[in-house]
Amino acid sequence: MPSPPPFISPSPTWRRRTRQNAVYRLQFSIQHHHPTEPHQEAKLARPQHPPLQLDPGLSDGETPVSPVWGQHLQHHHTGAPQGSVLSPLLFTLLTHDCAAKHSSNRFIKFADDTTVLGLITKGDESAYREEVQRLTDWCTVNNLHLNVDKTKEMVVDFRRAQHTHSPLNIDGSSVEIVKSTKFLGVHLADNLTWTLNTSSTAKKAQQRLYFLRKLRKARLPPPILTLFYRGTIESILSSCITAWFGTCTVSDRKTLQRIVRTAERIIGISLPSITDIYTTRSIRKATSIVNDPTHPSHELFSLLSSGRRYRSIRSSTTRFCNSFYPQAIRLLNCRD
Repeated sequence: MPSPPPFISPSPTWRRRTRQNAVYRLQFSIQHHHPTEPHQEAKLARPQHPPLQLDPGLSDGETPVSPVWGQHLQHHHTGAPQGSVLSPLLFTLLTHDCAAKHSSNRFIKFADDTTVLGLITKGDESAYREEVQRLTDWCTVNNLHLNVDKTKEMVVDFRRAQHTHSPLNIDGSSVEIVKSTKFLGVHLADNLTWTLNTSSTAKKAQQRLYFLRKLRKARLPPPILTLFYRGTIESILSSCITAWFGTCTVSDRKTLQRIVRTAERIIGISLPSITDIYTTRSIRKATSIVNDPTHPSHELFSLLSSGRRYRSIRSSTTRFCNSFYPQAIRLLNCRD
């Protein structure tokens, strides 16, 4: 199960700094261009051992790996077609040097989706706009194309004074400012509520209840019905649940739990409630982060001097108090 997206559960430092500021979120869609000249990575110094050249777009009969000795250099397309086994690896290597320059900005890269987060302080957008321009120039140099039509910008601003935000301009096209967007399967809203995500999740799950009823009419045993429920319905209800369920409203939780109760009546056995699923997943994910020193959020789980309980994260808003990291620490402390 993936970690909560950083935009949904940022570090406490960002949480404190965003109380009097605004956060701009820009989601890009990057596409490959097959370069007509060697990629800049080909200009790196030659290692002592013979490097391996990979080409993801191989046809039948071609050798996937070829050693290169001495000064000889073979040029291959750096573009990775969608569906290729090597596509995620090659894209990660290709975009490794794409990083934020300013501390107030963050880059979140997942396959060909790149998200830029900008913390706007005192209305100064210069660092954010400079970062976007740097990313645009970087894509041009590295033979990548930004799909402006799929690029969306969302402004999260809880300040009392109303501020107007002029849209970004990329390659002569204005970027659309939206109230909500979909990120890694989760619907995000500019007011950080989860009603839209809950309604979308509930709609998908209710559609699959129809097939569960059909299987019940076919007189399948409860174990088979339970297996179908967990694979097709519960998996939808619990998708990235650690990121959004903690800050859901009571009405949203009842909407999801109503689907679980309907499935219970169809199958005829008791099923785990949506709250129990959230608790189990949160503890499992928190334990995984604690046991992984390389995880970016590992430092948030620090033990007290007793060595048994974790230090709570200070929160000044109910939204932050109910988010994943504070909730996970409370669950770990109450587990023993």
